[in-house]
Amino acid sequence: MKSPGYCESIPDEYITSCTPEVQSILQTLRNVIRESAPEAREKISDQMPTFDLHGNLVHFAAFKKHIGFYPALSGIEAFQDELKRQQANRKRRNRLRAEREGSA
Repeated sequence: MKSPGYCESIPDEYITSCTPEVQSILQTLRNVIRESAPEAREKISDQMPTFDLHGNLVHFAAFKKHIGFYPALSGIEAFQDELKRQQANRKRRNRLRAEREGSA
């Protein structure tokens, strides 16, 4: 028996309702998630395509100027060290960019 809210066609409909360029990006994202979590089920939750694996695993959505990727808290916690390194690298790049722009 499928869980409430589970539906294969609705995530497909969501993706095909987007422009071809955005469809390509969403489909690539979807394929990466499928490869990473092959046991996860697809559904729509909070009006976004969602992968469910013992609870919501990740949501993604298309907006006018960006694509959102929303991992569950458990995913954020699992990659906390990596996220901290990425944040430090981003701050370093921003500081270097600001220094270059200030000296130009």
